[in-house]
Amino acid sequence: MELKYNLIKSNRKTISLTLEVNNDIVIKAPLEAEEERINDFFERKKIWIYTKMEEKKYLINCPEKKEFVNWEWFYYLWRMYKLKVIESENIDLKLRFYKNKFELNKKYISIAKELFIDFYIEKFNLKILPKIKEISKENNFNYSEIKIKNLKNKWWTCSKDNNIKFHWKVMLAPISVIEYIIIHEFCHIKIKNHSPKFWDLLKRYLPKYEEQKNWLKINWWEFEI
Repeated sequence: MELKYNLIKSNRKTISLTLEVNNDIVIKAPLEAEEERINDFFERKKIWIYTKMEEKKYLINCPEKKEFVNWEWFYYLWRMYKLKVIESENIDLKLRFYKNKFELNKKYISIAKELFIDFYIEKFNLKILPKIKEISKENNFNYSEIKIKNLKNKWWTCSKDNNIKFHWKVMLAPISVIEYIIIHEFCHIKIKNHSPKFWDLLKRYLPKYEEQKNWLKINWWEFEI
């Protein structure tokens, strides 16, 4: 298979490569970086890229999309909870988390996925947003805005204006991993790239960050509805 990459040049000092969830290859390079230098970097990364793609092929065949039927399980903060489909005339009751299980009104099965996404967004704003504000205040991270939405192939982003966006799927992960994601993005407020300085800064706040980083690499494919 021939590999191709998308090139993004910006005001940065180093060249980096990212393999997106959909296998798109993105190279970020300094504005002055010559094509030969970028291609040499790409060639050196090819073995790593092929290896990661093969790992994904293996993992991607494991999960199946959820069915909105009785006793299907769904993640919430990395604990599994069963779904119970109920019959109710209460039009205000669509989906709820009740007595350690999800209850879905049968009338709303056709929009069940959207209801689950709304649930995760609501819980993010209720449970995680206060934690973000607390971490920011304690460590003097000055962000502009926090949003949670569907980012498609990314779990989180931090813009040059320090606007931070999280994918709603972070609510399926353990709290320790969510904290890693938060602090990871906060560190990008100070260092916009993934240079050694960035990882050194992250390590100051999370000495064992590699455990959460590796957890995401291994378990990302489970984040499916």
